[in-house]
Amino acid sequence: MLQMPLRLERSSHYVKKRCRVATSVLQTGKLSSRRVSAAKRRAHDLGVTPEEYLQKLIDDDLAISSRAKSTSLDELAAPFREALAGVSEAELNRRVKAARAARRAPKPFVNAR
Repeated sequence: MLQMPLRLERSSHYVKKRCRVATSVLQTGKLSSRRVSAAKRRAHDLGVTPEEYLQKLIDDDLAISSRAKSTSLDELAAPFREALAGVSEAELNRRVKAARAARRAPKPFVNAR
């Protein structure tokens, strides 16, 4: 499996005499070329550059981490309790089993010709 180095770096350079332009260099490392391609496709699907897509992933992850550190488990679980209000334990178990079974079911082969 081909792996590419990961490095996020900010640099600046001069363009046409005294105009300083900041650029970001992104090198992917320990990511297979398949994952790099998938990230590029996802960025394209979202209408952003790969760098903007990765920056958003980083920002979102840091925001989630910050929220998790400053929010109680009770507050984090409130939306789940609200969504499942009135659902019996037996019904909840049935839903979990159905979801697990669907996930384990073999995916049909689709010939993309």
